[in-house]
Order: sequence, then structure tokens, then C-alpha cells
Amino acid sequence: MTRGIQARSVDGADVGEAIATVAEPLLDALADAGPAGTDQVAADRVVVVPDVHYPYHPSTGMTTNPAVVGALFSVLASRYPGTECVLAVRSGPEIDTRRTVGYLGFDEIADTHGADVAVLEDAPSTDAETSGEAGTVPAPLSEATVVPVPSARIDGSVPLFGSLALLTRAVGTDPTDASSVTRAVEAVDPVGAVVDATYTFTGEPARPRALLAGDDVATVEHSLARLLGVDTGKIPGFSAVARATDTTGRSAHRSAASSVDGLDVDGLAAALPDGELPASTEPHPLVRAGYRLYTRVSGDVYPPQLEADG
Repeated sequence: MTRGIQARSVDGADVGEAIATVAEPLLDALADAGPAGTDQVAADRVVVVPDVHYPYHPSTGMTTNPAVVGALFSVLASRYPGTECVLAVRSGPEIDTRRTVGYLGFDEIADTHGADVAVLEDAPSTDAETSGEAGTVPAPLSEATVVPVPSARIDGSVPLFGSLALLTRAVGTDPTDASSVTRAVEAVDPVGAVVDATYTFTGEPARPRALLAGDDVATVEHSLARLLGVDTGKIPGFSAVARATDTTGRSAHRSAASSVDGLDVDGLAAALPDGELPASTEPHPLVRAGYRLYTRVSGDVYPPQLEADG
């Protein structure tokens, strides 16, 4: 099932209270999800994969809000005090991932909650077999329980950058290729997903303060698509992932028309701004805004090419 909620604010305490409520089905699923090769044992290692990339700030809705990840770590520690938490990140080739993690504040979140930070592009790979095809995945995503935490955003390369695209990027393959998406999700086998819609991006940023979570990544993806007004048929790999059945025999996609418990998704969707992505050859205004914020914080020089374009 998928649950949804609107937090009272985007402050840490209110987000934490909301996560504790909405993530209950996911927390229950963790009781039966252990490391690879085990059966029906409580998870002892949970890898959280946020949407982290440069140069956007969480308040634009283009990256996962660190407060959401921190709240998830808190409820995990409360429910499963022996669980080891890992923050697994891949930000892309444009900038060093650890620098991105620091810029967005995820390093502080990890330190506060005693979580390790795994930079996926630097991690060793481990063998993975999906639908009879051999492949590899970064070791931190293997032999652990994985929870993707995407932001709620549309994207230029795929119509929705949700859990499926996020996991495919985390593995290091192409989120625009349906077969790559299917193999990545199958290899990682996420126990569920948490969607950070405290801020959203639908061509323009907004702050709906919403969260979605569930123990079924395809159903959660469908709910996010409804929120952002995206046709699931256009999401690479969605149909195959939705038809898949996990190792417990549970349908990976229970009902495409299922409602979200606790949140009026369609009503919230109607209130979101309806913008359009700029041409890919032009820097988006949020790129400039993100760089300006970064340069104020870090002291780095603002890129002159952006100044000239602006």
C-alpha cells in the first residue's frame, strides 16, 4: 500500500513526525527484508538512496530534502536500533559527489545519525544476475535492503525522475532505456520507496509539504506520477517493473488505480504549478539561482558563462 501525508511545515520536527506516520508500511516490510541470501529476518543494513545532483538546492524540488532522509534515519533507528544505515549517492560526472553531498548538507545528516556515506561511482562492483543476464551493481547496493528516496520532479531526459530512474542512475546505467531500468530495479530489489514531495518541481518549484511511502516501488511510482501529472506509460521500464513479482510472491504492482491512504493526490496535483522545461541548450534559471546560493556559501567564483547568458 501507499500512504501519503502533508507535513505541517518543512521544518525537521514536522517532517520527522510525518515520516513516522507515512513510512509505517515500509517499516513493516523491513521486518521481512534481510541481506541477500537470508530469509524472513529483520534487516540489519539499510541503504538509503536520495536524489542528489549538482547544482540544485533542495528547496527547488530538484533534489531530495536532507530533512526527509534524516527523519527516515531517525525512525529506522527507533524501530530497528541495531540497523546499520548507509547513505548511497551518485551525483553524475559534472562534479565530485562528496562535494555535492557537502554542498547539499547530506554530510551533516549522515554524521548526525551515524550513517556511512557510500559514493557509488567509487565503490567496487559485485555480480548480479537479472532475468538470466549477468551484470554488476555497486557493492553498497548489494546484500542490503535498499530504499530509494526520490524527489518529486519532472525531468528533461525522462518524464518523471522517480524511484525507477533514481535506482537506474545509482547502478550506473541509463534511466532512459527501459531494459536498463528493469534490470537495475530487479538487481537492487528495493523493499519500497519514500517520495520527498516537501518541495516539488513541475517546471516551476512549489512547496506542497507532501510525503509518499510504501512497500511497493511500482505502486509508489504510480502515485508520484499521478501527483505530477505524468502518464506512467511514458516512464521507461515502468510496465515491466509493475508486472514483476518479487521473491516473496507479492505482486510488485497491486493496483494501478489504487488511492493513496491519507492524501488527496489529485487535489494536490491540481494545485501544483504547470510549467515547462526550458530548451536543453539554455541554462535554467534555477541553475543560476543554485550557483548563486552555492557561491555565497562556499566563496567559489560564480561561473562567468552563466553571468554572460543572464
